[in-house]
Amino acid sequence: MKVDLKGHGVEQFETERLIGRRLMPTHLNFLSELHQDDDVMKIHGGKRSVGITERFVQSNAAHWRRFQFGLWIISRTDEPDVPIGRAGLRWDRVFDDSQACDISCILAKEFWNHGIATETVKVSIAIGLKLGLPLVAGSEARHGAARRVMEKSGLVYWSDYSRNQRTWSKYQWPVEASSPAIVEGMDAHDTTSSLF
Repeated sequence: MKVDLKGHGVEQFETERLIGRRLMPTHLNFLSELHQDDDVMKIHGGKRSVGITERFVQSNAAHWRRFQFGLWIISRTDEPDVPIGRAGLRWDRVFDDSQACDISCILAKEFWNHGIATETVKVSIAIGLKLGLPLVAGSEARHGAARRVMEKSGLVYWSDYSRNQRTWSKYQWPVEASSPAIVEGMDAHDTTSSLF
């Protein structure tokens, strides 16, 4: 998989199938629909109101301003103006008191089971490693498909924890890994890789 950052830092990436663009306030309508989809959000902690989604978009904008990375809106290269989900990297304290960069990926249900989530998570990992970030991800423990995506992406199971009366599984990028198995030819410490 070749990742092209299109000269935009990490604000935009492109693979053969996907485009990721910095999540902006103009994406609020799409995100509101995505966050109200019962099937999608039941595996991501529950539906979110338009007001909560609006605050989420504002929070993401602040995250981008502060850290120069954050979430992307994902689309396919054959329909670049049609969003299909959101994904990316955000500093978070979800798992314990230490900070780590959480890998996030939520896709509209018609794009499940096509390898898009795995591809998106792999891109997020590659960019996170390029930036030198400690990487973690989580999903509800009962959500086998999300756990498989994390495992196929090279993340390793860490432990379970409880939040909002649900059991969640947390994964992390293995600290001892010197070369990510997710992208051929990119060393974890090599910021001059041809992938970028």
